[in-house]
Amino acid sequence: MPHRLLATTLTLSTAMLISGCSQLSKTTPTSTAGPTPSNSENTTAFRHSANSDVLVEEKAIPITHINDAENNRSRQLIGLYGEPARQLSGPLASEDGDRHLTQVSFASEGGCFDPDISRGGDWIAFASTQHAHASDIYLKRIGGKTMTQLTADPAVDRMPCFAPTGNALAFASNRSGNFDIYIKPTNGGAPIQVTSDTEDEYHPSFSPAGTHLAYCKINTQNQRSEIWIVEVKNPSVRHFVQYGVLPEWNPDPASQMLLFQKARQRGSRFYSIWTVEFAQGEARNPTEIVSASNAAVINPGWSPDGRQIVFATVVDPSENVSALPEQMDIWTINRDGTDRRGLTSGPHANYQPAWSTDGRIYFVSNRSGNQNIWSVIGDERFDSLANTDQTYNTVTGTSPAPGLDP
Repeated sequence: MPHRLLATTLTLSTAMLISGCSQLSKTTPTSTAGPTPSNSENTTAFRHSANSDVLVEEKAIPITHINDAENNRSRQLIGLYGEPARQLSGPLASEDGDRHLTQVSFASEGGCFDPDISRGGDWIAFASTQHAHASDIYLKRIGGKTMTQLTADPAVDRMPCFAPTGNALAFASNRSGNFDIYIKPTNGGAPIQVTSDTEDEYHPSFSPAGTHLAYCKINTQNQRSEIWIVEVKNPSVRHFVQYGVLPEWNPDPASQMLLFQKARQRGSRFYSIWTVEFAQGEARNPTEIVSASNAAVINPGWSPDGRQIVFATVVDPSENVSALPEQMDIWTINRDGTDRRGLTSGPHANYQPAWSTDGRIYFVSNRSGNQNIWSVIGDERFDSLANTDQTYNTVTGTSPAPGLDP
């Protein structure tokens, strides 16, 4: 059996994937400081191995700063789909975007990652290793000072996703031996297991009505990552969508569209961002939205109205085979591929973006020395979405409510 290698895509939602093995890592370390186990949550990957659809291992090491000339060079090199390299469109944020940044989590040991924002824009859920080697799920009110630990299992709990009503969270856990999808009420109570395959399943995303979950799993037969959809109340009903990782359901109930990242099957094998429509149990019209000739385009997420996409980039990922890159940046783009805008710059790794109805984009960054969650202004026009009656905004509540039915 091939040697087990953990790899996590930089949603570090983290699509935790194994190179040459069907199972995800069973533990999570405490911090990037000091010795780092090979299954670190900081382990990152931007391309596939040459002989499978599974990611190659990328082990994290402490970040070192790069000089301004190199930083400017890395920003200029990105050539996204349809644009020549060195010809960027749209305004870029000032150095580090410090004018607009707010720190949200403050882990001095371990780290905080996998952020997800409630549809009402009042709560953030995330995974953290600041209290234990294995990550648990936490809740924090946006703008608040305290956080509530939602899970406390010895196993690894990751990738939380709010139900549309905010009363439950779906997440991935290996508490049953391999990674499966669970749902747990936000006011406490026992989690309900949704999937129970022998293959690892991870990165859940609720449909706008909360009746279905999209997720991905590793097919042990061909070692490729697949996207599936399952009925929440009848988990035996499932549909294969297509190959890809990190599915995100468009919050607009009328769209029936999934956003995901997919690797090229030739050449550089870098990731790009795609959408696919899913209706009547069928996947239709797969569309590549953004790619780059010299960068991995990863960590896709929707704007609150489903009309824009936020993502992260890693320039020349083939040169980052043994480290968390010195620079990763957050971008937004319209769903039709127009109006690309950069939100971060500077010698930091910024990734796993999640767009909130308060107009801010929450993301993971190592700019404080540890993995922590930060936010930056994305689009102020979303500031009042949580209290509108627009058709794509199905939730007006401001706090998680009791119960499990999403």
